[in-house]
Amino acid sequence: MKANRLAAMCGLLLAALLPAGAPAREPLRLGTNVWPGYEPLYLARDRGYLDPARVKLVEFRSATQVMHALETGAIDGGALTLDEVLTVTGRGVPLTLVMALDISAGADCIIVQPELAGMADLRGRRIAVENTALGAYVLLRALEQAGLPVEEIEAVRMDVSRHVRSFESGEIAASVCFDPTRSKLLALGGKEVFTSNDIPGEIVDLIAIRNDALDRRRDALRHIGAAWDAALAYIADEPENAYSMLGRRMGLDLDGARSAYSRLNLLDLRASVQLLTSEAFRLETMVRVRRFMVDRGLIAHPLDPAIDAVLPETG
Repeated sequence: MKANRLAAMCGLLLAALLPAGAPAREPLRLGTNVWPGYEPLYLARDRGYLDPARVKLVEFRSATQVMHALETGAIDGGALTLDEVLTVTGRGVPLTLVMALDISAGADCIIVQPELAGMADLRGRRIAVENTALGAYVLLRALEQAGLPVEEIEAVRMDVSRHVRSFESGEIAASVCFDPTRSKLLALGGKEVFTSNDIPGEIVDLIAIRNDALDRRRDALRHIGAAWDAALAYIADEPENAYSMLGRRMGLDLDGARSAYSRLNLLDLRASVQLLTSEAFRLETMVRVRRFMVDRGLIAHPLDPAIDAVLPETG
């Protein structure tokens, strides 16, 4: 009996000591904002493919908030566009690209008031743009293609959640936006005058991880990759159910969700690896975006992220 009690006490003591030597794994904290390209992560969570005990999705109102949380270490990684990643690394936070989620093929855009015909009509007018690198990037690229100097428009920094109300009241002449805001502005009679199709391949959505969290969270990253592929398979196999679930979080009906995803090329894990490891991405896309951002004063100290692509599970 005494031996049994001693064994039990040793067992309890060992259990108490284990967390100090082998700490219980906290879930990887991954920040996102509402955007069609990131919503399959939530579909994966809601379908049970993504285990919240291994990966915690942290929802923010805007990409600006995701970037700030990544800089401060409040999250381990974030879903961001390439230009947003370059903004964070340019502020001295080393990041590694582990997944490419999608390529915007018309999903990012500029919508103008119904009475306006095109970008040229925005001379001297107010354009709402979210205070993010992406918003500035899309606006500056659109102005560049239209031959319209930035000094000749009034850029209004405004959270994207306010764009619909400001557009409807006439406070702004145009909005730099994406779904679900895009669909709501079009329903008000807005006109699309510029989209990411006009700058093909330049807007890529990625998962970037802080370097200080990378090595200790590789298991969670592999789990994200498998869950992401499972969500994309569900979208392909059960499109009506999947788009209904995806649209519900974004405030879009089934048709609105289908429309949003028709303007986005979602990448499975194999396509992600192919893109991230390609010379076209590393030596062309990244260089072109970085050079544009430096030339326009969007970043002062360019630092490219490392690349360590999550590989598909085999077997």
